[in-house]
Amino acid sequence: VAVSVDMMDTGIDVPDVLNLVFFKRVHSKIKFLQMIGRGTRLSPDVFGTGLDKKGFLIFDYYDNFNYFRTSNTWSTVNAKANGHSFSITPQSELINRCKLGILRTLSERDKLTPFEESYRDQLRNDFIGAVRGLCNDDIEVQYNMAFVSKYRTAEQWEKFTAAKIYELTEKILPLLPPDPSPVKMKTFDLLIYVIENEVPKRIVADKDIRKIRHGFGNVGKKIDSMLAELLKLKNIPEIIKKEPLIQKMRNAELLFSQFSLELCEQVRKELRELMPYIPDKSEVLIIDVKDILIDPIGDGGELIKEKTYAEKARDYIAKESPALAKLSNLDALTAAEKEELETVFLQNLGSAADYALWSDNAPLLPFLRLQVGISEDAIATKFGSFLNSDTLDADQLAYMEQIITYAEENGDIVFMDLQRVSPFCDVDIMELFGEKVSYIKMLINGLHKPVM
Repeated sequence: VAVSVDMMDTGIDVPDVLNLVFFKRVHSKIKFLQMIGRGTRLSPDVFGTGLDKKGFLIFDYYDNFNYFRTSNTWSTVNAKANGHSFSITPQSELINRCKLGILRTLSERDKLTPFEESYRDQLRNDFIGAVRGLCNDDIEVQYNMAFVSKYRTAEQWEKFTAAKIYELTEKILPLLPPDPSPVKMKTFDLLIYVIENEVPKRIVADKDIRKIRHGFGNVGKKIDSMLAELLKLKNIPEIIKKEPLIQKMRNAELLFSQFSLELCEQVRKELRELMPYIPDKSEVLIIDVKDILIDPIGDGGELIKEKTYAEKARDYIAKESPALAKLSNLDALTAAEKEELETVFLQNLGSAADYALWSDNAPLLPFLRLQVGISEDAIATKFGSFLNSDTLDADQLAYMEQIITYAEENGDIVFMDLQRVSPFCDVDIMELFGEKVSYIKMLINGLHKPVM
């Protein structure tokens, strides 16, 4: 490396063999060695007096150890968890593995339907086109150039041996560009491709096709969980249009009971575009690190512990401020009262981040009303004129009670909740209420507007 760098610095003509790629590799290795060098610095007393650095970690995301032929690398050593080995494979690569399995099965079968012949040719052409489209200047492509050149030939994709499958899986598929589709869309694609790949094998082996697994879960159940989320979004026209197909696909029953590659591909193409509608599930990680309490007074002294944000917030709520009382009584707050609550909970008691952690990022006014509750007297006063048996029948009253209960348990309710949350979305309110549907609007406005 030192000699190569000196050659560049002194302007000596570099032989053709030492091309630009070589110098890129040299530069990469210098950076790689510098990274290790920084980690091995002793750094005495870095964590305090006598607390030296004991070790260091390198997150080898681009697998430099393997590239520079270092042993015991991410590629050569499987991580161990509970006695089982596991590895991380990109989603697009998993999809291509399934497609390769499907192509192999179709290539080995004597009699194919017209669709299966077309599907086989499509998969083969897609793979050949992807391999031929690889950039020769890419370092990983150059490292595997012998295999890339081999599988750019169409004849290599006609018949598949175990050796070919190994070469394609280990040397070619990791080089192919990833699918740019959204993650949820690719997740659904992968589950369908797993079914396409595994069902023919299980039929031959006389195994239960409904027990196909992917990772740690059953494929049918994973598909069902995604479709169940879609069915909660009945306010979206595209989902309403596909609802009959979604219902038939619960637990992938449609594919298991009438399996064919043509049906699988039809379902995959019709439903994959809906997957991005599935809402992301936000997770809050609470890290509770215990402090070491040091008594500055000595033996016999009293140490006062700082209250947490949640404790200070509960103490303030217990004081029953006029603004919080109005929230409970379903009365609208003035701008000054809203500003007062924001100042108290987002500044005085702690920061906005403290509030977000306490409330799980909930809006301020609905969350505060959730803490103080909704007064039963307020319900009777504001809505008693129509929440009675003289105005509404038993089913209508039960529906209204569910709306109130939802607002009590969540701090708020909006009209959109009636379209996407069960049991509201399971009921045709026009059929249930008829001309009295306006009472629903009056109830929801009365519950929602005070916390806007």
